[in-house]
Amino acid sequence: MTTSDWLGRSTQKMLELTQEPREHNIGLHLLNLGGGDANTKTPMGVMVFTVMAALAQMELEIKCERITDSVNKRRTIGGDLGRPTPHLHRIPDLH
Repeated sequence: MTTSDWLGRSTQKMLELTQEPREHNIGLHLLNLGGGDANTKTPMGVMVFTVMAALAQMELEIKCERITDSVNKRRTIGGDLGRPTPHLHRIPDLH
């Protein structure tokens, strides 16, 4: 597979996902890691995959934190929380 982004955002879930194939001697071969790759059949590959999974989870948690902070700040100042309301233009009657 090219990247592990689509596998999940929880380190635990991503590691669980690779556990069963490893028990059957099947590895995940991740490509496109900035000049290298990772194969979960090797100890180094498992370590790289684990670090990548942890970084993905951290990225998601930071993003959620920022969104929560932004929503709270907007609520405090009475700001808009969503997308702008679309302006629907009336089509003039031709009759």
